[in-house]
Amino acid sequence: PQATSVKYDDQIPQLAFAAQEIDKALKESGQKGLKVVLTINPDDASPEAFTIRRAGSRRVEVTGSDARGAWCGGLEVAELLRLGLPIEDQEQKPFVAKRGVKINIPLDIRTPSFDDSGDAAQKNIETMWDFEFWKEYLDDLARYRYNVVSLWAAHPFPAMIKLEDYPDIAVEDVYYVKDAPNTTHLDAARTLEDDRDGDLELVKKMSIDDKIAYWQKVFQYAADRGIEIIMVHWNLHMHGAVGKYGITQEQDNPITIEYIRACVREMLLTYPQITGIGTCAGENDDRFLRDEYMTEHFVFNSYGKAVMDVKELQPDRDIRFIMRRHSTEYEDVVNAFKDY
Repeated sequence: PQATSVKYDDQIPQLAFAAQEIDKALKESGQKGLKVVLTINPDDASPEAFTIRRAGSRRVEVTGSDARGAWCGGLEVAELLRLGLPIEDQEQKPFVAKRGVKINIPLDIRTPSFDDSGDAAQKNIETMWDFEFWKEYLDDLARYRYNVVSLWAAHPFPAMIKLEDYPDIAVEDVYYVKDAPNTTHLDAARTLEDDRDGDLELVKKMSIDDKIAYWQKVFQYAADRGIEIIMVHWNLHMHGAVGKYGITQEQDNPITIEYIRACVREMLLTYPQITGIGTCAGENDDRFLRDEYMTEHFVFNSYGKAVMDVKELQPDRDIRFIMRRHSTEYEDVVNAFKDY
């Protein structure tokens, strides 16, 4: 019998992943002499679609409308092989376009997620900085055909970017707290300086450059698996920034607005794999303000303008803006974003 093989363009990482899965499945199933070909026939009107065609008894042709389509088709072939089911001609396209998971991401005790109370949440800080975890997790998401990961944090910027105009805000290293404290997005940020009880525990020594390189690696690994990254934030939280450079936690402070705009802009420029930025409009905001600083205007002047800044620099880049409707009204959002 002919040698078992998978033919694909190894410059396309999504196809490489699918080919890897097919190759494993061929070995597990004991198939001999079967050739699987993965190709792309671009069709913008039908994203992530694929066809599977038998070409004789020894050849299977998978054609995707894009890289993700070929990826999904290749994974379908791998599953059929593992299950011992016949590989028959078929066509598929996704019923749900964005298939994702939401993760409240605890980056550090100094930049908490929504609620990091308890042992599990605190120990998960260490997990977030373990690349082997992300490899296994993202591989599994890809196998299950997920294509979006949304990462939610109150104010992740000090742990993920550095800003030339705000050099003292980025935090070095990674810390959690022993003995499972109550730590939520509504609590004031913990700092090394106020660690009077010595309960802060060093998780990992990392410079801010190390952290940026780490998340670039994680996000690129996701992109290579056909998975988009969306960052979502609760407002209004300034963990690690309050009291520096005139920054406060008030939405009517122009300095705070400009700082958030700089953060969001730099986050998008630092991580080109991010395809969306979202915000929960009302969480820790003053929802009763009805002037130029009302919640909807605050979100536009910080987040909205930051996205516009990046689009001006990178006009071909697709960035989805997501605004969660907490304490907002549709008319107010439309009015505030009329120039978006």
